[in-house]
Amino acid sequence: MGNYKIVLASESPRRIELMRKVLPEVEIISPDVDERIQKDDMSPEELVLSIAEKKAMNIRDKVDRGIIVTADTIVMLGDKIFGKPHTEEEATRMIYELQGREHSVYTGVVIVKIPDNIVRKFVERSVVKIKAMNDDEVTTYIKHAKWQDKAGAYGIQETPDIVEYYHGDYYNIVGLPVDKTVELIHKVRDTHVLKAMDVALPEGRGVAKKDRLVVFVRGMLGGDVGEVHVIRKRRSYSEGVLELLLKPSEHRVSPVCRHFGTCGGCNLQSCDYFEQLRYKEKWVHDNFMKFLHRDPPIHKIEMAPRIWYYRNKMEFTFRPSGDNGLKLGLHRQGSYREVVDIEECPIFSQYIGEVLNFIRGYAKKSGLPAYDPDTHEGFWRYVVVRRSRSNNDMLVNIVTKCEDMDIVSKLADELMARFGFIRGVMWTLAPGMSEAVVAERVELLQGEEYLEEHIGTRKYRFGVFSFVQANLQVTELLYNKLRSYLEPTDVVLDLYTGVGSIAIYIADKVKSVTGVELMADCIRWAEVNVQLNNVRNTMFIQSDVKHILRQYSDMKGVITTVIIDPPRGGTSKKIVERIVRLEPTKILYMSCQPATLVRDLAWFEERGYVTAEVWPFDMPKKRND
Repeated sequence: MGNYKIVLASESPRRIELMRKVLPEVEIISPDVDERIQKDDMSPEELVLSIAEKKAMNIRDKVDRGIIVTADTIVMLGDKIFGKPHTEEEATRMIYELQGREHSVYTGVVIVKIPDNIVRKFVERSVVKIKAMNDDEVTTYIKHAKWQDKAGAYGIQETPDIVEYYHGDYYNIVGLPVDKTVELIHKVRDTHVLKAMDVALPEGRGVAKKDRLVVFVRGMLGGDVGEVHVIRKRRSYSEGVLELLLKPSEHRVSPVCRHFGTCGGCNLQSCDYFEQLRYKEKWVHDNFMKFLHRDPPIHKIEMAPRIWYYRNKMEFTFRPSGDNGLKLGLHRQGSYREVVDIEECPIFSQYIGEVLNFIRGYAKKSGLPAYDPDTHEGFWRYVVVRRSRSNNDMLVNIVTKCEDMDIVSKLADELMARFGFIRGVMWTLAPGMSEAVVAERVELLQGEEYLEEHIGTRKYRFGVFSFVQANLQVTELLYNKLRSYLEPTDVVLDLYTGVGSIAIYIADKVKSVTGVELMADCIRWAEVNVQLNNVRNTMFIQSDVKHILRQYSDMKGVITTVIIDPPRGGTSKKIVERIVRLEPTKILYMSCQPATLVRDLAWFEERGYVTAEVWPFDMPKKRND
């Protein structure tokens, strides 16, 4: 198995036979261990593992490089342990006690990888009932059956007729839960002691090396030493998961959130904030070197003014759980299917746990199932919550696959009555198969359909589907930096304007602004925000960016400044070409993804523009943006 030989430390013919059926190359070494049972107030699980560990320790020095497998099995009736009988009288007594009664069979398995000293162990329990037997049947059994060297004086594989029934793993009763053991052997084979040298963004995984190949490790920080299970091997790298932290990095801190490590919402919460900033600065520099092959003037990263409770939007997912149960929370780390129930979220709001618990309880009592992405059946899909930084108001959007106005209307009534900070409750019908919220119908059930927020002196309204930056305190710093590059004579084209937040924020600094946005909902709120702020030199156009640039192709030299704030995927080469044709004197590019930012900047530089300055801003702390 790879470069590791498999060694079974056992004298049991049954275990040897079972192992050789699945791993013919297994080597057998007999351990010299006293297996007499001394309970010493140990549980049955502790007892079988204790004896199995003794076997592993006994042969350890005989293996230079390999995977040692040991096991021990006991039979237990109530509090009494049945080991291997040494005499006919002892075997007879055991059968009399066990016959007609249900008992448990425990097997402890210990696997040790040498020389790495990686240890994994588990206990398997099965339940067996021996048929009721009279004196003659017991005598006949003892005379003819092979009861020697068997815990409880019986072997289910040799005398199945005496067994009335069993529950659990059959081979565990024989003496070794083969499937689980082999699965763990393979896992241990692919588990290594590694040290992370750094952290790679955007995923926030530790960067280690094994046999000169880079391994990206979920859960590791730079400087961590730990046992890493390699779960995926690619041609040029591998991916792994931290199984056991042996030596923590000096930059490790205690995570604030109780869900950290299981919830996939955060990946850097266990890292000191200043080290997070170093990772992010390096991320920016590395991307410039990759795409531009040089570093333009990159300023020191701007810290987030607030490090907790900063996000203004979260999307929580329903999933089925158990018999007629459901979960409501965030995706489990590394999974798009599993969901972790969320009781708190320190990057969002102090009150979100109460709101989610209430909605979760209501959904369970409704009797309607959560949506299952595998079968595309179910009612409850998502809860989307927006929060205002200015006044802590919330806007809640209940997303379902099917329509049941009575159920969702009653939920809206109860939410508004219970939580004074909820400004409005909306309902969205999303019957499609997409995991994204694709609305077929949207209705306001209670209250207002918007929240109000301030960025600097400007006031904004936005709805549940509107795009707004996740951290508005950092957004204000960023917008002020944008303003510093503008002049009173500038004619600005603001692409991907969203609800008009940039356009309105800079309007008093420039001659005019035209904002372009494809989403009708965003344009609606942009028009509202213009009126709220009494801005007169700004207009908005609902259009695809590439279409409006084609229409503006005859305005060469008129547009002096283009502001770009595209989605995470960046813009396109065609859009870059059309911007260049306008010949703006300045291009101000905002991005939440350095890789696509630098790719797009390279396209601009190919067409004669030069990247003059780069200002990194730390947006959501504890994540990787």
